[in-house]
Amino acid sequence: MRFRFNGRERKQNGSALILGLITAVAVGTLSTGFIAMTVTESRHTERSVNRMAATYLAESGIELGVWEVLYGGADFSAADGWTGSGTSADPYRRTLSLAPAGGAAMGDIAIQVVNFGGAYTVQCTGSTPNAANPWAQNTLRVILRGQPLFDDGLGAVSDIELRMGSAVDSYDSTQGAYGGANVGDDVTVATNSTANGAVSVGPFVSVNGDIVVGPGANTSTTVQVNGSASVSGSISASGTEAIPTPSVSIPAGLPAMGNLNVPKGGTSTISSSGSYDKITVGIGGQLIINSDVTLVVKDELKLGVLSDLTITNDATVSIILDDKFTAQLGSDINNSSEDPAKLTIYCTDNVTNLRFGVATDFCGNIYAPKADVHVLLAGDMYGGIVGDTVRLGVLARFHYDTSLASRPDAPVGGGYRVEKWQPL
Repeated sequence: MRFRFNGRERKQNGSALILGLITAVAVGTLSTGFIAMTVTESRHTERSVNRMAATYLAESGIELGVWEVLYGGADFSAADGWTGSGTSADPYRRTLSLAPAGGAAMGDIAIQVVNFGGAYTVQCTGSTPNAANPWAQNTLRVILRGQPLFDDGLGAVSDIELRMGSAVDSYDSTQGAYGGANVGDDVTVATNSTANGAVSVGPFVSVNGDIVVGPGANTSTTVQVNGSASVSGSISASGTEAIPTPSVSIPAGLPAMGNLNVPKGGTSTISSSGSYDKITVGIGGQLIINSDVTLVVKDELKLGVLSDLTITNDATVSIILDDKFTAQLGSDINNSSEDPAKLTIYCTDNVTNLRFGVATDFCGNIYAPKADVHVLLAGDMYGGIVGDTVRLGVLARFHYDTSLASRPDAPVGGGYRVEKWQPL
């Protein structure tokens, strides 16, 4: 028996074959496009992962450089893998390669740090899998600026007491001596405390500036102002702690000098840095410092009645106290430059009391975050003060030098802030 196909059947079979071919081509085209899209997406994902890895590497290097400035002593020692001198032409440099034990390289970190004096730039490039043949690189830069310790003027961690007839105002030492037109109201009496009565403004006290207390404080109870006192500016609570209080460290390597005793009516001179056990200036005596020096006093710095500590030759002096300080009746700390930035007294956490006697004058800065800083009757203080507590006695006067806010001192224990963080 023979089977015959009519023309209609042949046409149907031909149509099915054509439809199948079209479907196959369409599916192939879609598959090719999907595969291409998948490959492209995979490449984009790989690039994104590599860029992200390079960014993380750069951030890690930035954190290492910042740590060295803030907490590592900023010495950038060869023992820690650093080279260079820290200048623009020869930055501090350190490179690290990351790889698991016995595994392939994961990434390289290249750090550069430049010390501009009062500011550091920390720059880092992260490369993956390595700097020689990178799949991705990212570079970040951070600028660290010295945080002024005396940004407010008169600051305390806890209590501030302004006793009867005392006064607080400001001036700018770069414009000349205090007085006349060089007297202003650009000063802040600031405390980190939120306790009731943390700031006490007594009878006939004049505050020619602002008062700022700790974050969230009720200013009506934290600040107590006598009815006869005047505050020219605002009274407010800070959004954050107003007073930075890094601890003071004693520098190593200073020559041991033992005790220095200036006899009654006598004179002694210091011309070089050193570490003293005790410095005592007798009644009417004079101690002259005539060079840029750093002095450590481990036991006590004592200025007797009517004695002088005099700084000459425009010298810059840092005095680091580790125990006691006393300035007795009529003693003076005579900074002949009349620039408070030229003299700073730093106190370690062991110092709990600094007393300036009746009619004692002082031109300089005091940083004593664990001490009660007490200025007795009728003394004049020029510069900046930070203490645990600060007390201005009857008729004592404090004149804040506003130029200190734009002239960061040598930071103590990490006194830097991040000014800028930027990708390059």
